[in-house]
Amino acid sequence: MAVTQRPTAVRPVPVSATARQARVRRRLAVALTYAACVVCALVLGFPFYWMLTGAFKAPQELTSVPPTTFPLHWTSANFQQAWSAFDFARYFWNSAWLALARSSIPAFTAALCGYVLAKIAFRGRGVIFVGLLVTMMLPGAITLIPSYLLMFRLHWIGTYWPLIVPSMFSAYGTFLMRQLMMGLPNETLDAGRIDGASEWNLFLRIALPSMWPGVAAVFILSFIGAWDDFLWPLMVLNDPSMFTLPVGLAFFTLQHYTLLGPLMAATVLTTLPIIAVFYVGQRQIVDSGLFAGLHL
Repeated sequence: MAVTQRPTAVRPVPVSATARQARVRRRLAVALTYAACVVCALVLGFPFYWMLTGAFKAPQELTSVPPTTFPLHWTSANFQQAWSAFDFARYFWNSAWLALARSSIPAFTAALCGYVLAKIAFRGRGVIFVGLLVTMMLPGAITLIPSYLLMFRLHWIGTYWPLIVPSMFSAYGTFLMRQLMMGLPNETLDAGRIDGASEWNLFLRIALPSMWPGVAAVFILSFIGAWDDFLWPLMVLNDPSMFTLPVGLAFFTLQHYTLLGPLMAATVLTTLPIIAVFYVGQRQIVDSGLFAGLHL
């Protein structure tokens, strides 16, 4: 006669007080981190919210006391007035093609220089790389006056050349691409050399496609910097028809400082391209490894 054994009940392992306290502390730390992030997001995002809502407010509502945090009566008259009085189309075109030129050229040259410094052995390569790092440590204010004097001696003041030529090479972009190129296997390049491929073909067909996220990251960061550049275009451009959006917006502010609605509308239109470019390319920035050292 077979004897059936009843399954023994598995008793839960009692959780020690130390483990329970550690779990509570961990959850509390996560909650505090999210709370701090929310507070920082509100503090940093409120000026943008105020600018966006102010662009759709009537002039009386903008100067009302107490101020309204949300438009009571939506209006697009501020955008129409800013477009007609600000000459937005001309300034937008100037900023657009200059930003594209000042971002696409350094993105390509940074990839090319990074490939040379990472994969081609030659005498003085380490010295050049150290010199590149030194230039990254210099504040931009130190080179501002010497750069202006050089542009003046070249008779480039009043033209677009001072904006394009100095930005053709990016020290930070070269450093980033060099670090990314270091991760490319040398065996892949050696196989191409055995097949008779030149260094130029190796760069264009193997190195550049594999490092595309880094190239896109350099392009996006350079585009944002060129679009937001204010001081250098203000120094080298004399003709108002050649102004970029930041410079034109500053002069519009000086001339029409009482028109708060059109000012906010023009600022919103100036900010939208930057938000769009960063939103489209944020994945490329993450894939490039710019935030590889952050552990959230």
